[in-house]
Amino acid sequence: MATCREPLRVAFNDSLREVLQTHRTHDSNDQVLVEQLVQILTQDNIGQSVTVCEKIIGERAQTEAESLAADLIKAIRTTQPDSGFTLPPALQSFNLKMQRKSKGNLHVYKGLFYSQPQVPSASLTTTATSAAPVAPIGSQASAGIISAFEELFSELKEPLREIALFPPALYSMQPHEPEYESIMFSTNALLVLYSLPVNHEVFQCITACIGLLETSPHKNGAAIAIAQRLLLFLSEGVGTHAGLNVEILLCVLDELNRLNPHVKQTLSNIVFSLPLEPSNGIFNVITITGLLRYHLLDWGHLTHYLSMAMDKGRNTFAVEMAIAVVAIALIDQRSAPPEYGATLIREIAGVACGSGICKTYPGVMLKDARAKLLKDFMELQHSGKPLVTSLTTILRKNRSVILTMSDLRSGNIGKISKLGIGGMRRVPPPPIVSESHKAIVAIIFSKWVECSTSYEGDSLLVAWRHFFRRFNLQSLFKMEGGSDNFFAICVVCAISTLNNDGSANEQGSITNGMDSLLALAKMADVMLRLVGPTDAVPTAALQKLLFAISCLIVHEDNIIGCYKLWVVLMDYFDKAETGTQVLCRNTFLHALQIVNPIRAPRFAKCWFTLLGAKSTLATCGNARCWPALSRLFWLGGLYVCTIATPGIVDAYTKLVLHVARAWPDYVIEHYWVFGINFVIERIALATHSIIRLPNIFRHHVKVDQLAEMRMVPKVSSKILHYCENYGLKILTEELLFAMHKSGQPSVVNAAFSTELMKVVDLLNKHADVQDPQLLLLLQSLVLNVGVGLTAKTSGTGNVWNDRLWAILHIMRRLGHYTKYLLIRAIARQLRFPNAHTHFYACLVLWMYDEFKADTDETNQHVILRVLLESFLAPYTCPWGVKLVVVEIFKNPRFEIRGNTLSTRTRTLLEAVAHVCAQATNC
Repeated sequence: MATCREPLRVAFNDSLREVLQTHRTHDSNDQVLVEQLVQILTQDNIGQSVTVCEKIIGERAQTEAESLAADLIKAIRTTQPDSGFTLPPALQSFNLKMQRKSKGNLHVYKGLFYSQPQVPSASLTTTATSAAPVAPIGSQASAGIISAFEELFSELKEPLREIALFPPALYSMQPHEPEYESIMFSTNALLVLYSLPVNHEVFQCITACIGLLETSPHKNGAAIAIAQRLLLFLSEGVGTHAGLNVEILLCVLDELNRLNPHVKQTLSNIVFSLPLEPSNGIFNVITITGLLRYHLLDWGHLTHYLSMAMDKGRNTFAVEMAIAVVAIALIDQRSAPPEYGATLIREIAGVACGSGICKTYPGVMLKDARAKLLKDFMELQHSGKPLVTSLTTILRKNRSVILTMSDLRSGNIGKISKLGIGGMRRVPPPPIVSESHKAIVAIIFSKWVECSTSYEGDSLLVAWRHFFRRFNLQSLFKMEGGSDNFFAICVVCAISTLNNDGSANEQGSITNGMDSLLALAKMADVMLRLVGPTDAVPTAALQKLLFAISCLIVHEDNIIGCYKLWVVLMDYFDKAETGTQVLCRNTFLHALQIVNPIRAPRFAKCWFTLLGAKSTLATCGNARCWPALSRLFWLGGLYVCTIATPGIVDAYTKLVLHVARAWPDYVIEHYWVFGINFVIERIALATHSIIRLPNIFRHHVKVDQLAEMRMVPKVSSKILHYCENYGLKILTEELLFAMHKSGQPSVVNAAFSTELMKVVDLLNKHADVQDPQLLLLLQSLVLNVGVGLTAKTSGTGNVWNDRLWAILHIMRRLGHYTKYLLIRAIARQLRFPNAHTHFYACLVLWMYDEFKADTDETNQHVILRVLLESFLAPYTCPWGVKLVVVEIFKNPRFEIRGNTLSTRTRTLLEAVAHVCAQATNC
């Protein structure tokens, strides 16, 4: 019996383990719990086994429920009919009138404006009625707002990843600079965020998240529910980019509290409802100090909570947390005046610490930590320094900034530098280095030039080891300025060896100069090879090197030499291994943003040459490089449309044409960054990936029945979020809501006239200051009103009509130039056959027909002018523009009244009519 006992026990344990642990259990935590349960059952301890069973079953049920919910949401999204847009009732009614009027004169457009209304599927209806409320606020509509918020909030992932890979140079100013301004920040993450340009995607995403709730009727309940989730996420750990994530989460919580003041009370209830012990995950130093810094917790409530928790020193963990919170919040971050923490300081000074050791800071005694806190607090009362304590302050300041045309044309570098037009907020001048330090680095660099001449590729590591044995660079990096000053001195030394005049008798110096530039590239390369795969910034050495060059370029120091060095670096790293080549190219794209022609006008010609370089254009074929590349084209376009010379305009036009032909997929998705003039704009809008476009001049082609006209094109979130910067999207949503509530959107009345004039005044304000980005702002408005805004009411048809009338009313009240840009923004959606082209073609023709009732023909003439300019511009005409122009000229309904047209416009009209007639007869 003794010999059989052990095999039987083992067999029983294996059978029990097999029953408990199914094939679906792959979680290591589940496996540990199962093993515990097996051991407990074999020892006949039923009570403990039941507890473990409940834990396993509960966790498994929660996991399966979450999985089931995810699968259900996925199924719902996949079953939605992809049938494009349903045209609004107003356009459908307009279509019927057009069919009766046209009498078959133009069969190609017979059904252009007709579309059957979508019928919601039965599966969707059943799901919507039977689904249970998700959020604790108890309504399905609020749950939809929360889901939309989470989707927008997830868009922050890519900008944060980009900041981590390509961090901006930290904002700094020296006392000797003319516009010196002393700014201190509570955390390093705030300094990083402040160093970003004012129009960075991070700020636009945060504003979009808040804007989604601001005009929602469910904002109060949704704000509380979202705040609860964000607080739990903040306390459980924020993962990578922790500092940036903390500031963004706290900023969103602060904005939620602005929308609903009860958010602050909700956060206080959650934080102070649990006892202060090591198992309390919510009450941690990062969370509490952050909430205090954003004024989401009251010092009085915190003092009462900690005083009770310390229990006269018996709860040493509470004493430790009180010391840490006060030291960080008051001493390090300066989040409040010293008097705010005076009562808590007295409570901490009165408790008995004994000889206890800090649990979170091993090796530090509680009494020593308290003594240092009391000393620092006394010194704090005699020092006052200006601080930026929250991201909310930075965000609100950035949203109100407007860059004017006069700033660009007058070369207001001071304002441009403060705004950060490209890459980062400000590029500081080259560092001031002592002569002795400069001499030491120059000698070391010359030795590296000699040492690295005969080495290439992986063998550079051998040269680096030999070089490192002779010179201790680690101690050199610890000198004043660190590695930044080291690279700056090396760049100056390398450029100084170049012979800028190119004399024939000094050919040897030119060769030596190029060797120095190549040695500098090899130094960055070997440092790149030494970086481990887990490092946060793999190309840190190359970034520091390019930033040192950028400082010289922006401050106009030896621009030609810097350009030569830049070309050498691009050619060298273009031959890098496949794994690092994309990262290196992306690094060059981010560096080109810093030295853009708006910030460095004297470098403009070299900059456009680098933009058209083979290495730069190769990034058009890699989607990972598209965001940075699009910023470069946007910056180049901004320069071209303001202060560029005709030669640069022609070169840029040829560059855009080459990109459109070689990489159409990139241009199709990022067409909106090419809005400069009609020539360049037409190149981008005419780009498509369709093998053969339908010939709209043929009678038998039914445009509305084309399969492509029901395909919804991808719209970049960047262009949709752009109108968030100035609060335009919020004003527009308020206008739409007021129009729908009035019940008479076609007639301007007191119910929504105030909201309408707010939108008009904001647009006219940007036009008055000659905002060079007004066209982009209007395009964002058109996309949001036309296809991007979420309806806040149940009547989908009326909401669509409200949007149409909103655009019409806005245009009637705008200034002449702003009307021109608004129609141009709409015309930019008339591209290849797709659902947006269908919708906006209908919109333009409907507006043109509605304006016939006006006594003033200005609005019709503006529409006609924009269409003619786009139609007659060089290169291929966009298919959508051609579609609308042909309809206006061939349909008798759109009789062109030329009473007030100029002679030139009449000639253009006759030319276009002749072209349309010839094409129709072919």
